[in-house]
Amino acid sequence: MNLRPLYKGRKKVEKMVKINYKLYKEFLDKLLDSLMDRLQEEKIISCALFGSVARGEAKPYSDIDLLIVCQKRSAKSMKKFVKVLFKLEETKEYKKLVSMGLHPDPYPIFVTPEELSKNPLILLDILDHGIILYDRKNFLKGKLQKFKEKLKQLGARKLTFEDGSWAWDLKPDWRPGEVIEIEI
Repeated sequence: MNLRPLYKGRKKVEKMVKINYKLYKEFLDKLLDSLMDRLQEEKIISCALFGSVARGEAKPYSDIDLLIVCQKRSAKSMKKFVKVLFKLEETKEYKKLVSMGLHPDPYPIFVTPEELSKNPLILLDILDHGIILYDRKNFLKGKLQKFKEKLKQLGARKLTFEDGSWAWDLKPDWRPGEVIEIEI
């Protein structure tokens, strides 16, 4: 099978449209409204977009990375999320993105406030380019601020490489055997 025409078509879409958050905004608004409605039992506290869509570097097949902080979570939460996605596939917002050659597939990470406090490393992906879509009582904004302060105390720094990829050096003066604990 010759994939060259498919690849050329994808390149054409990338050149035609700057794929970023603004392009996905209507769909994300619809998604968030649906989640707030369907996940009432879980009590959503915050929702943030991160990854390539938030950075403005998305490709047509990029997923939509979401951090969803909710009071409680379970397998039932994920089932509800999947039901929301199936319904969203019928909306004009979803169909519009698909007609542009995009594949708006959300990839959620559900955490409780306690889980986020004990293991906040997901926030590394949200610090610079994350977009907070919903934030009850500035919960996530506060956690991000505490996390920045903790990183500063450690002397952490973000390393960016020539190819555009990046990594975090959480404690440049780390010594073998030293344990680094990051809780916020």
